[in-house]
Order: sequence, then structure tokens, then C-alpha cells
Amino acid sequence: MALHKFRVGQSLVFSPRRIGNRDGSHTCKVVQLMPVEEGEYQYRIKCSHENSERIVKESQLVQRH
Repeated sequence: MALHKFRVGQSLVFSPRRIGNRDGSHTCKVVQLMPVEEGEYQYRIKCSHENSERIVKESQLVQRH
């Protein structure tokens, strides 16, 4: 059984991958691990430029370099 790739508290880069998205990627932190939906793990994250949290797919997150 596969596990989540990232952990709570980890700093990552969120890339929304929306057509026409001009905001680009943003630094965020994992707040909570969420269950699999549509075959992919999800995470609740908090981006530094936003006041609210959001749920994203694992494929939308990459480790910071």
C-alpha cells in the first residue's frame, strides 16, 4: 500500500496547473493529510499568500529546492 509522499508541516511549492493561471507557483505548508480521491492522495495546505486553506492533489505539490 502506498503512503502519502509529503508530511504535515512540510514546506512545499503548490502549482495549480490551471489554464490561464498567471499566479504561478506558491510556497505552502501541509496542514493535514487527506484520503485518496480519484486514485490520488490529497492534502490540506496553507499558502503564505492566502488567508484560507485549500485541499489539493499530490500531483500539484513539489518539494522546495
